[in-house]
Amino acid sequence: MLKEISVYITCCRWRKEVAFQSEELRDLQFSDVKFDNVKKYTYAITEFTLEYLSNIKRHNNGIRLEVILCGTRKMIALNKAYRGLNKSTNVLSFSQIIKNSENNDELIGDLYICHKPIVDEISELNVTFLHRFTQLIVHGILHITGYDHDNKSSADEMELIEDMLMNKIGFSKFY
Repeated sequence: MLKEISVYITCCRWRKEVAFQSEELRDLQFSDVKFDNVKKYTYAITEFTLEYLSNIKRHNNGIRLEVILCGTRKMIALNKAYRGLNKSTNVLSFSQIIKNSENNDELIGDLYICHKPIVDEISELNVTFLHRFTQLIVHGILHITGYDHDNKSSADEMELIEDMLMNKIGFSKFY
């Protein structure tokens, strides 16, 4: 499967306020990798998640995925335009399947993650920023690759895969 992953940071809070503490990373799947910035971490988690999913859900098509770490204003604009909600949210995902130049299906996805809602949620959820951020990456990629939680059956399947992925990365069960 052809994978093309890009990570963009469009809000300075992601660079200024997200510090990776070695003790938080120590027990993760990637403990031997030096993450000195959020962009490298996001790329690694995205690649790991896509690789895991390719082993359980056969995607013969390629995938092009952009992860955009954005601020509140951008997320409000997207949420209003696509969901009719004039407020921010933690994550939004968009996907479509197109025919590439070889006439094969290719999955195109955009994953937007907003900084402030994560900061606001972590105390209530009793998790670290890194835990919640990682869970939102995984959750968004699951949506892009066709998983959903519209009904109990699909929600249970998505939750199970999300929990397995989070466990493989090194985080405890989220739900």
